[in-house]
Amino acid sequence: MENQQLLDRLINRLISYKGKEKKYAWKFDITNIAYLTENEKTIIENEQTKFAKVMKLRTIIAKKFSECYDNFDLDFWIINKWGGIWRFKDNPNNRNKILNFKRCLDDGSLTKDLFKTISSLSKISSFVEPTKYVIYDSRVTYALNWLLLTTKNDLSDTRFFPMPKGRNTKINSYNMNKIISVNNHNCSFYTQEEAYLEFCKLICLLSKEVYGDDEYPCILEMLLFTISIEEIVNEIKNTHINLD
Repeated sequence: MENQQLLDRLINRLISYKGKEKKYAWKFDITNIAYLTENEKTIIENEQTKFAKVMKLRTIIAKKFSECYDNFDLDFWIINKWGGIWRFKDNPNNRNKILNFKRCLDDGSLTKDLFKTISSLSKISSFVEPTKYVIYDSRVTYALNWLLLTTKNDLSDTRFFPMPKGRNTKINSYNMNKIISVNNHNCSFYTQEEAYLEFCKLICLLSKEVYGDDEYPCILEMLLFTISIEEIVNEIKNTHINLD
């Protein structure tokens, strides 16, 4: 994204939401994680909020990945237990998919097949390299696409991000793909091969402006996740743009 005016407006809007990431309320249980030491569990549990616990967990897990990049037990814990995606089972096919995903990240381009499970796979990359990658899921892309749609007057050169299927009923009540297409007849979406890496680049860029260089970009991802079903849905309800 090269339009500096759009970037500046996006940054200002995100700053207006800043602080709501502290309401991040994702549930996870660390009590039975064999590769966390008792001391590490205590450090995490001593944090006062779920947001702070997640940030501490990310820091600890990222260090473990730096010591052992290929750790299927850790990969599937992130997807299944921390991420709550139980349908992504530990089997040879999904192990190969994880290996291919990590190779594709190194090569700088994903395949359409990998993008089909990007909500699962991106959870791994967000822990492996938290300074470079974030989670690509329905709630985060939903919020970002809405901000892109409503931040710039001229949408002719704005590209949107394809959205994975989500389970949240509030979001599903307002089809973002339809809202985008109705209000921007010449809308353009990133391809499935390029969407994830372009998404990460944009989130990292915006995060530095909103939170500074010393914070993980996942904080911005967590902000978008948090505001998606309240602030964003309420904005949509009260908007004057065409929802039909």
